[in-house]
Amino acid sequence: MSEENNQASTSGKCGKEQWVKRGLILLLVVAMVGVYLYQRRGLTIRGWGEDLPAALSQAKAENRPLVVMFVNKMQTPTARTLRGHIAKPGNQKALKEGRYITVIVPLDNSLDSDLALKYKVKILPTLLLLGPDGVELNRATGNIGEVPFRATFLNYSP
Repeated sequence: MSEENNQASTSGKCGKEQWVKRGLILLLVVAMVGVYLYQRRGLTIRGWGEDLPAALSQAKAENRPLVVMFVNKMQTPTARTLRGHIAKPGNQKALKEGRYITVIVPLDNSLDSDLALKYKVKILPTLLLLGPDGVELNRATGNIGEVPFRATFLNYSP
């Protein structure tokens, strides 16, 4: 009888260990999914579109300038900082007052997509200021500070 108790006690411990292992694996999977979703979330900026051809058509139809931000599909520290600078109230106000159409374009790291080649994007993130006709007026690569974004980048004059 004592042998049966030992087996029951041993199988109970194995059952608990298996549940603990399963729980840890599940926790790890949930954490990995959370990190992935956090990385994807960083690409958007409130009020910015994601359809460049539609934004170009709108800019031409409404005779408005266009700000395009090319970024990695996966969030990088530089893009996150730039996104934070652009999202500041002073910059949002400047974009609104300037009647800029804004669009964010996620690219992969290879930079050999048609859009990257067309707009000569060699570094991510890259900001472009385009006229209503789609002609490039200004360019900034990497990180640009909060004040330089509105004082220099947006206030470009040929």
